[in-house]
Amino acid sequence: MAGIKLKGIHDVTLPERIAIGPDLISSANSYIKSLVTTGSVLLVHGKHSYLPLISVVAGINFVELQIDKPPTLGDLLQASEQLASREKISAVLAIGGGSIIDSGKLLSSRIGVPCISMPTTLSHDGIASPRASLYSSLGPSSIAAKVPRAVFVDLRVAAQSPHRFVAAGFGDTIAKKTAVLDWRLASEKGLEEFGDYSAALAGLSADHVLGATDRIATGEESGLRVLAEALVSSGIAMAIAGSSRPASGSEHLFAHALQLLAPNKALHGEACGVGTIMMGKLHGLDWEALRYSLKLVGAPVNAKELHVSGIDVIRSLTIAHKINNRYTILGNGLSFEEAERLARITKVLD
Repeated sequence: MAGIKLKGIHDVTLPERIAIGPDLISSANSYIKSLVTTGSVLLVHGKHSYLPLISVVAGINFVELQIDKPPTLGDLLQASEQLASREKISAVLAIGGGSIIDSGKLLSSRIGVPCISMPTTLSHDGIASPRASLYSSLGPSSIAAKVPRAVFVDLRVAAQSPHRFVAAGFGDTIAKKTAVLDWRLASEKGLEEFGDYSAALAGLSADHVLGATDRIATGEESGLRVLAEALVSSGIAMAIAGSSRPASGSEHLFAHALQLLAPNKALHGEACGVGTIMMGKLHGLDWEALRYSLKLVGAPVNAKELHVSGIDVIRSLTIAHKINNRYTILGNGLSFEEAERLARITKVLD
């Protein structure tokens, strides 16, 4: 043992149940009943997307929290305090899209109860992750949350959502190609420790969806299953790493910056996909192949398709490195001229 530096304990919490397939309401209902023997389930949902899955709470005591727009960190902290003082909550069931699932994970963490994740779309990789992407007075933040105790992805429900959400999930998944390279770059500079296993798992998620591009583009169930598995695997990679590093790099910084400058124009995964094209170029990847796959699946590949201006894209590239203190290929930032050149070379700008 001489000369070997032993590392401290690395605790990894993973979901105990993951189910992906059509018609999962009955099995999810049975699981929740076995998990919650006293108290109530907090059902977190949006306006309408949860309705195809509402029978999952049949025979279960529940209270509802409807979220009509993406909440801020402050909103959720306030809600958790009010719920903890008024209700006996034994579990949180989140049914909906990205902001709903993230809200459920954070609320369960604050209240101190298990979370069950039931996404209605395949637009994001927060389905099974230990992080919640929220906005606060300081801007976009990735907050530590509770890993879902169980994840139920009903592919029949996901298939009913607009294809735009599927394309966004595709973009969020291929983003791992550049995120992993950013993480390795930071490690080579001695700034962070690199996790080989979690990085490999994240990279495998990206490779699998790229291999299933045709089936995802046409909405085949087998393609949606690959995408769902990749999104869940990405969350597990983050849980193993203990951070969002395997899944979020310079392409995510660009997406967050774009959300700040042009709010609610593009879905998060859509912006991540376009960011991956540009960051892929900086990393020396075959960015044209990545762009082709995004285009084939119906995801945006330029500013016009993101519904943002060219100036917003350029400015986002110049401020992306300031979103957090995570080192990426962007280094200390791009100048306006460098950003414009990158966007034009990669055809993000005409």
